[in-house]
Amino acid sequence: MFDIVATQDWANCQAVADVVVDDQVILAQVPFTHLLFLEKQLLDIQTLVEKLPVLDPAERCVTAGTWTTVKFSGAIPAARKNAMLDRVRALQDAVKSAREIANGLEVEKKKVGAKILKFIFPG
Repeated sequence: MFDIVATQDWANCQAVADVVVDDQVILAQVPFTHLLFLEKQLLDIQTLVEKLPVLDPAERCVTAGTWTTVKFSGAIPAARKNAMLDRVRALQDAVKSAREIANGLEVEKKKVGAKILKFIFPG
């Protein structure tokens, strides 16, 4: 167990990958553990963007006179929301791809278990 966990932990220190979206490196040499963190955060951002209110497309009036209406809204155009979601999803895919690359790297197996047990239980 000690050897397996040590190998995994050392591998996580060495396993890095680039986050690439549309052939553009967004983040370079990102550690595996940070890629896991990014996946979680991007899921939260995706949830936030999905819940953003959008402007009612039926709000386009035909000119029937001249008056002034001031509307205040935190809503955004649907096209902008969809573009934001597309970018979040592209980044999520890039992070997952980078994590898979980092996770697939060959690593040196660590042998610490025997040393630990020998120290605790000598001769």
